[in-house]
This record gives sequence, structure tokens and C-alpha cells, in this order.
Amino acid sequence: MDHYNNPSVQARGIEFCNIAVTYTHAGQGDSINTGTWLPLKEFNGRPQAAGGGRYISGRFELTYAGMAGALAQGYATTSTDAGLGSAMLPDEWALLSPGNVNLCNLQYLGSVSLRDTTLIAKNLISSFYG
Repeated sequence: MDHYNNPSVQARGIEFCNIAVTYTHAGQGDSINTGTWLPLKEFNGRPQAAGGGRYISGRFELTYAGMAGALAQGYATTSTDAGLGSAMLPDEWALLSPGNVNLCNLQYLGSVSLRDTTLIAKNLISSFYG
């Protein structure tokens, strides 16, 4: 798999630890998935988050290509679905009913899941590499 952001990077045969974390916030009825990939060799000491943009969170094929490229460059890499699954359009999660915005999901996409994923990844990286 090639790194779509840097085509000169070949991401093939990389050995890594794939850690999946699913969590919830008490009383919210949510289910948020994160994935963190940790290179087994040549870790450069830095994390890199991948995926998302506009109204899309970060757990889909293009994100995985970016994560593979980051691994090839020695990064520990992470991504989240923000609790929105693989929705490519906000139609699936943005409204509770016509004209009634799902503010909880909007906050998850825009800030909460980003903070949570960063904290989870930092802890995993610290625990894995010491």
C-alpha cells in the first residue's frame, strides 16, 4: 500500500501492533472506536493521527492507506470513527429529527473524539515503548 500523501513512501511488509479500543461515555449510549498502529521497528518517537475531514470521521480505507504510510515513516498512528461508524455523509448521524441537530454527535466529531483518541493513543504509545 502506498502513502497517498507521499507517493515515494512504500508501505509494504511493515510489522506493527494493531490495538483497537472501543469505549463509551457514561449515560450517552455511544460506542466510539479507535485504532492505533504501533511500528515494531524503527519507531521515530512521534505520533501521527490520520483520517477525517468535513463531516467524515477517520475509519475508512483511505485513512488506512495514510496510516500505513505513516507506519512506513516510523510514526505510531491512530484514528477514530468518532462514534459515527463509517458514515460518509452527515445525513446518517447529524439530525435527531428534521431540523433537530444531534449536538452530541457533532461534538464527538468536532472535538470530543479527537481529545479522547489523542489521550488513548498517547497512553498506548507510552505503555508500548516505555
